[in-house]
Amino acid sequence: MHHREHALIIPDEDLGIDTDRDGGAGWAGRLLWLGIGTLLGAVAAYFADPDRGNARRAELAQRAAARGRDLQEQAVDSGRDVAQRSVGAAIDAVPEVTDPSDAVLLERVRSQAIGRSEVDTSKVVTTVRDGGVVEIRGQIDTETRRQALLRDVADVEGVREVVDLTHLPHESSPTRS
Repeated sequence: MHHREHALIIPDEDLGIDTDRDGGAGWAGRLLWLGIGTLLGAVAAYFADPDRGNARRAELAQRAAARGRDLQEQAVDSGRDVAQRSVGAAIDAVPEVTDPSDAVLLERVRSQAIGRSEVDTSKVVTTVRDGGVVEIRGQIDTETRRQALLRDVADVEGVREVVDLTHLPHESSPTRS
């Protein structure tokens, strides 16, 4: 008496492959394997071609290397993004000082308002005095940008007052009163 090992055997019929009466693969199964073999043979011939095979293999290698570099770049960008978000979350978690020093407020105004504006920052000077009074001096190219900058500076936490000493290109410089 033979002991039979248990194995998962899927009949050819369940795979959609016809079988002959004697249990061999039918014409559909043979045709499927013929198609797969033909496709593999065509791919091999395409890359093994004596005239263009080297160039095709080199092009495939270049494309694969470029795709690898793209994936690496995406991974680095994603990692950098996560790191920056983490730093931002950590900064947001630190409680704000209710009355920041003038130097801290100046940096906050520069980073949150002036640095993000469309104003040419080389023509603008910003100072902070008296615990929250921000003075902005310099030339701003349009009235729209001037108003946006003044609004953004006023919205910075810790700013009590904004003194506008800016001017448009055709105006003379105002003086502090």
